[in-house]
Amino acid sequence: VSMDGKPLTESKKILVQVGTVARPTGWATRDVTWGAKGKGQARGKEIVSYGRPPWRLQINDVALTLDNPTLTSATALDMNGVPTNPIPIQHTNNQTTLKLPPDTQYAILQ
Repeated sequence: VSMDGKPLTESKKILVQVGTVARPTGWATRDVTWGAKGKGQARGKEIVSYGRPPWRLQINDVALTLDNPTLTSATALDMNGVPTNPIPIQHTNNQTTLKLPPDTQYAILQ
């Protein structure tokens, strides 16, 4: 998301938010088919266990490339938006590329 109202290709400050799969421990599904034979069937998943705490988060594996060569830094943020660690960035062919650490859910690019 551009934080200065400019297009991402021109923005000087960008917020990156990463989503991931989050499910309680013990969450379980099974494959099922609904409907009568010959009258249209649908395949899907049936939840067989809603699980229990603690919640489990899938590890992120995110590489990001933006057509914005003016960005010079990237910083991971904690859940409160407080800067934590710098993230290395590379510039090639008028693009900025970075690999987010697996536990990153928010980052600021400037």
